[in-house]
Amino acid sequence: MTSFYTQLTLTSSLRLIEHNAPSVSFHLSIPAHKSSTVVFSLHPSKIDAPIACNDRPIPITSSTKYLGLTLDSKVTWKPHIEAILMNIGPPFSEHAPNVVVN
Repeated sequence: MTSFYTQLTLTSSLRLIEHNAPSVSFHLSIPAHKSSTVVFSLHPSKIDAPIACNDRPIPITSSTKYLGLTLDSKVTWKPHIEAILMNIGPPFSEHAPNVVVN
């Protein structure tokens, strides 16, 4: 599947959700400014055009946070563990250099 086809499919699917959301019993909104696009792959790939929601492009990022878990495009735990180490602060962070994150 090409990146152009993927982008077109995702944008079309988001438009379908936006169009049909008011007609269902729950109200669903997809705020583009709170969204991000992450391509999960061990091999680098490029998105030809950004995915759009409400005619606003969703930015392409290398990682995102979802339910407190940092997910990165290379499917590793490194950004998540680094974020935890930064948030725990002293006295635990002084031991952070001893933690090896590959």
